[in-house]
Amino acid sequence: MATDITPLLPSQNNTGHHEQKLFSIVNEFGQESKRLWKLAGPAIRTTICQNSLVALTQTFAGLVNEVDLAAVSVENYVIAGLGFGVMLGMGSVLETLCGQAYDATRDHLPYLFTNSKAVAEETRKPGILPGVTVLVNSLQPALSETGRPFTLRATATVASPETTTTDLKKLVKSRLPGGFAAQPIHGTGRRKCAIARVVLQEGTGKVVINYRDAKEYLQGNPLWLQYVKVPLVTLGYESSYDVFVKAHGGGLSGQAQAISLGVARALLKVSQNHRIPLKREGLLTRDSRIVERKKVGLKKARKAPQFSKR
Repeated sequence: MATDITPLLPSQNNTGHHEQKLFSIVNEFGQESKRLWKLAGPAIRTTICQNSLVALTQTFAGLVNEVDLAAVSVENYVIAGLGFGVMLGMGSVLETLCGQAYDATRDHLPYLFTNSKAVAEETRKPGILPGVTVLVNSLQPALSETGRPFTLRATATVASPETTTTDLKKLVKSRLPGGFAAQPIHGTGRRKCAIARVVLQEGTGKVVINYRDAKEYLQGNPLWLQYVKVPLVTLGYESSYDVFVKAHGGGLSGQAQAISLGVARALLKVSQNHRIPLKREGLLTRDSRIVERKKVGLKKARKAPQFSKR
């Protein structure tokens, strides 16, 4: 009865094979170490030089004059910045290599390297979706040959501000034939240097300022948005009228208060019965306060320079 017995020690015939395998492992380790040193070597050498200069500066701090010490310090800072930049560059290189090598075999890396520049140029063009399409078309051949399922995950994109502005401009022109002055329910408000022409139309409470949404135009400031809606809220019309505004001059705060006065005056065109509740809240009063002018010989409008007897 024959039995297979595995020897504890390798035979002389297998010794050469094991030596060759060990030699290949050592050779690959050496090659990878050389590549790693080429990437990290400049940063290591720069850091050593930086620390050496720090030690020299501290050693000779009391033996040289201030000018020489300042020159050494400046040189030290320059070397430190160079070292930091080199380390950041090496990190960026490693990150790029890892990102391009992920989910791809070594055979497909040259394809990704040669197409990365073209993909980057295409993705810089206006519009996100065309760039994503070009990126997928460039990477799909390389990733599909790996035998793994190819899936695309894309996030939803927001319409560009130019498209939104164009759509709102068309909406305003369609809703206001003949312009702002030709509308029956309109009002003009002023505050500081800001002037706002307001038109009210029956709607759902949309507010458009200079062909832009009110929240976008007023930068989402809750106080400024409240200025615009206070007259409508006072009468309970916040969801009954659409507000179209053309404002210029001053800042956003002044324009918001000017719009408030313009909306209140436009509501008087709807009905004169609105005067009493609006006037009770002070919404029909033109705020005439402005910054007082600076006087000659004074630092500001009233602030005088410090008195000196002699």
